[in-house]
Amino acid sequence: MHAMLGTGIWAIDFAQQHPKSEVLGIDLNPIEPELPVPPNCRFECGDAQNEWTFAEGKSFDYIHVRSLGLMMDHHLLLKPVYDHLTPGGWAEFQEWNMKFESADRSLEGTQLYRWNCLVRKAIQQLGGDTARIMSYKHILPKIGFEEITERKYAVPLTPWAPGKQSKAMGQMNKTNILASMRPMSMAILTKVPGWSISAVEDLLTAARKDLDNAQIHGFMTL
Repeated sequence: MHAMLGTGIWAIDFAQQHPKSEVLGIDLNPIEPELPVPPNCRFECGDAQNEWTFAEGKSFDYIHVRSLGLMMDHHLLLKPVYDHLTPGGWAEFQEWNMKFESADRSLEGTQLYRWNCLVRKAIQQLGGDTARIMSYKHILPKIGFEEITERKYAVPLTPWAPGKQSKAMGQMNKTNILASMRPMSMAILTKVPGWSISAVEDLLTAARKDLDNAQIHGFMTL
């Protein structure tokens, strides 16, 4: 099972690589994949933050969760994952630490850094915790998970870092940031601290310019 589908590409790719498996993809909204959906893959609407009615009576050998830990209480997410694993099954959690950083301090004082700080502060005021995912390693054993492995990756915000792989990762990350900046900002900053739409747009315009500045060497932790 894959929770937090987005475009559905991950579930489709997994189903193609494992044709003998049955893959269930869950998201709040209906999925309209651009790629052909293999016969062993299907999508359903469901909310991982509430009771798992979509998984009632089901168990899974592998559950893949992405980008759900930001606003959720740990037990609303992690306990149902554990409860719906088959004995010996595996779960994988891929989460971002939303804090933008730069080893050379080139990010400091930029509008991109200001935007990131404002969004993280607003999320905390709304009851979320942008650093919560960093404690997964200590929480998972208390729920019952075993054989836990934690891996951390510093992913460039943009394609500034040397090396083909780093540039590719930076470009993908930049694309993701640009796609999520406006909907996230409008949903959060217009509530806390209660900015006007025009004020949010002005900040976004300035922050986007910083994303095009190769002299800003920002990264975030996956």
